Amino acid sequence: MGYTVTENHSEFDRGVAAGEIAARLASQDRILAGQDRTLAAQNRSLADISTTVHDLAMKLQRLADASAADRETVKSTAAALKAAGEARREAGETRWAPLTRLSLIAGIVLAAIGVIAFILSRVH
Repeated sequence: MGYTVTENHSEFDRGVAAGEIAARLASQDRILAGQDRTLAAQNRSLADISTTVHDLAMKLQRLADASAADRETVKSTAAALKAAGEARREAGETRWAPLTRLSLIAGIVLAAIGVIAFILSRVH
């Protein structure tokens, strides 16, 4: 609603024009203040989002580190189990040496002779 200044530029006309300008400036100030509040709220939201993204990145890094540690544990456990299996197989595959066999047979024969001698001595 614009007021038109008349030809004689009276004090009244100048006052009306100044009032209209002041009203428009006040309206613009209210609009700018609303935009300032909106921008401040958006900045807070962006700060919250940034904090959340940072926290998620840290959690993801911890997961990656834990995964790498688990992978190393699995590798070392698998190597230890493989070595234990090979050692068990080698222990099962070892053969008795001929001298060990002969000693065992001689021990069994002597024990049998001892038992027979003991029984015969009791019988007579």
